[in-house]
Amino acid sequence: MKKLLVAVLAVPLSLTLSSCDLLGVVGPRPDKAVLGLAQQATADARSLSDPALAELRGKQADELFGEVARLCGNIDAELPRSCEFSTGPGEAVGVSDDAALQEFVEQSVTASLEKVPAQSRDLVAAQAVDIIAAIGLELDAEDVAALQNKGDIELASAALKTEYEFLYGLGLAKAYADAPLHARIAALEDASDERVAFLRTALRDADSIPVAAAGYQLAHDDALNDAADAEALVDALSAQLTNTWRGTVSQASSSEWKQQSLMLAAHAQQA
Repeated sequence: MKKLLVAVLAVPLSLTLSSCDLLGVVGPRPDKAVLGLAQQATADARSLSDPALAELRGKQADELFGEVARLCGNIDAELPRSCEFSTGPGEAVGVSDDAALQEFVEQSVTASLEKVPAQSRDLVAAQAVDIIAAIGLELDAEDVAALQNKGDIELASAALKTEYEFLYGLGLAKAYADAPLHARIAALEDASDERVAFLRTALRDADSIPVAAAGYQLAHDDALNDAADAEALVDALSAQLTNTWRGTVSQASSSEWKQQSLMLAAHAQQA
């Protein structure tokens, strides 16, 4: 009887002694897709010749490594042993110029939106938009693929309505704008008109294409009395438009709309 008791007690004792090892085996692991993007950003930050782009990629690397830690469920800045990772570039090879960086974003990052956890898509999309906006681009509405995916058509239609609302708000602000703000509004209107033309072309095969309404209820136009109010409205409208476009990129389905929405979002952000 004593021998049996000793044997039974020995089981939990052995488990206790090996519990630390077990935690390292069965605990959470770094998300491979997000970690890969973080390593690539680190490599880019070290290899890019443009200081501004290198700085941007370094900042994005920090954000992505932070996202890896967040996904692991870090508590009080302590990672589970199973989720420990290096913040170096790993085996990633950095790009050297803006053309290579843009190609990487358009191909690899957009593809990664399907691989990263759903809760990380907004961050990945926002970073892609930031990169393309920093590089700069011009929209070409002459060669635009017609959208066929139902979900993408709905997103593009919603984006078009947002652009109409943006233009309406700019018109309200114009009535109170001073000379510098007038110039800014004119540039924003021109840029928005380009995106509207692009979207209408992309939606040419849709059952219907949204048209601008006679008016819109804006959340920021309660008290327009002077140029300062007008400028605050323009700032709010621009921020809202940028956030809307970033969300559109993260939800895109087809490869065509991923590319198009990314370009449109960056175009809106850099305006």
